[in-house]
Amino acid sequence: MKDKEDKEDKPARITLDDYKKVFDNEPSSSIITGKSKRELAYNFALDIRKFEIELYWKMAGYF
Repeated sequence: MKDKEDKEDKPARITLDDYKKVFDNEPSSSIITGKSKRELAYNFALDIRKFEIELYWKMAGYF
């Protein structure tokens, strides 16, 4: 019974090639922005990271 529960909790894994196929096949906004979907995702992740660092330093200022 425990084995069955463990299998249900784990997400399905895909290979890097499968991920790239799915990610690159989605319609992108490159027509509007001139950027690839991958570049837009990278910039979004970078902005989130900058925000997290900013919050960290604000929190550290209280100590």
